[in-house]
Amino acid sequence: MLFKNLKKASCFSLAALLLAAVCLGGCGSKDEGSNEKTAKQGGDTLVVGTYGGKYDEAFMKAVIKKFTAETGVEVVLDPSYSYAKLAGEGKNPSVDLALMDDIQVAQGKDADVFLPLDLTKLPNTKDLYKGAVDPTGLGVSIQWGRLGLVYRTDKIKEKPTSWQDLWKDEYKGHVTINTLQGTSGLQVLCMAARLNGGDEAIGS
Repeated sequence: MLFKNLKKASCFSLAALLLAAVCLGGCGSKDEGSNEKTAKQGGDTLVVGTYGGKYDEAFMKAVIKKFTAETGVEVVLDPSYSYAKLAGEGKNPSVDLALMDDIQVAQGKDADVFLPLDLTKLPNTKDLYKGAVDPTGLGVSIQWGRLGLVYRTDKIKEKPTSWQDLWKDEYKGHVTINTLQGTSGLQVLCMAARLNGGDEAIGS
């Protein structure tokens, strides 16, 4: 995601590089102000909100080191960035770019802190899967995944064959799903709605 308070800088190369590595990227702003963290570190620094851990290690190795070598722009990764931090900072974010789950993107839209991507400066987007670019132009999907049912074969003899099986009486009190604050939990909720004749639209 791009943040409205980002200083205009020569960082479109980062966007292209991130997209080439199947990661989110891009930058630009409607105003010339810079956020406090970026201003302190200088105009040749980009602060990126990330996931931390092994993800950041791979991100740094596969994307950031090459980008810095080609552009001279330092990239600082902030693994502490989350929607809670985003909401608290409002329109004065401490990062320039951020990797976020789609549920956080939806929440951030309501907070009006994102800038739309200028896809004319991100030519790699034409090579992405249909649906990879957020329909409102605020972000690009960085990864795809699938969900499946996992069960204990020593406890369940008849394997589940449908998401609907989660609601069988014999499984009551023994089913767990991912948190609804994350992408996969939200996807299960949407599937539950569809199985019962609804959809993910509010008020359906």
